[in-house]
Amino acid sequence: EGATVAEVFFGSFALGMLVHNITFLVLLIYTYEVLGKRLNVYTNSMVKKLRQGIPFEQMNLKPISQLPYKNPSKLEKMMYYQLYLPYLIDRNDMEGLKDPIREMTDFYGKRDYIVQETLSYYWLIFYYSRYEINPANADAFFTRVSGTLLSDSDSNAKRVLAYYYFGVKRDVEKAEQYLKEGLAVIDKFSLPGAERELERKLLLDLEAIIARNRMS
Repeated sequence: EGATVAEVFFGSFALGMLVHNITFLVLLIYTYEVLGKRLNVYTNSMVKKLRQGIPFEQMNLKPISQLPYKNPSKLEKMMYYQLYLPYLIDRNDMEGLKDPIREMTDFYGKRDYIVQETLSYYWLIFYYSRYEINPANADAFFTRVSGTLLSDSDSNAKRVLAYYYFGVKRDVEKAEQYLKEGLAVIDKFSLPGAERELERKLLLDLEAIIARNRMS
């Protein structure tokens, strides 16, 4: 009351800026205090570290039950497992693989395939072709993703196919074909670092297995 037009204008402007700043602060707190405590945020931060060249042994990943994230969704868990499985394989922790694989098998076994989840199918086919030979499970997941897998030129797809044809189909010739194709493109896969070197190791492991079988 009694204020000039200019005073009303600048007062309104100041009040608007105050409301804007408070809103921004609330959103910032929400982002860090709520979203920052979600499993998916943690997963993304670990993926960034992997892309920056941090080796698996320095990442110290844990089972979800040991992480401080309450009630993660099934999808959050599945995304985390795409990172956690190669971490366990790199450490040769076969016992640690069992629970995540069991969860993934149950989740994806009841779900229609979508392309964004391809990597999870790759790990399932690989596991059931390498560590726990299970033709029924390997074939079921292979059938769903075969169109993508067979047209994928990356070394991780070639590795999955090589182990699938060796461990499940018992077709050594075809396994060797995919093994050679995988090794030929390994240095084009991902960024230099943990992912690429794990792929190289898994391909060379199969090469050694095939060589031993021929000698026996």
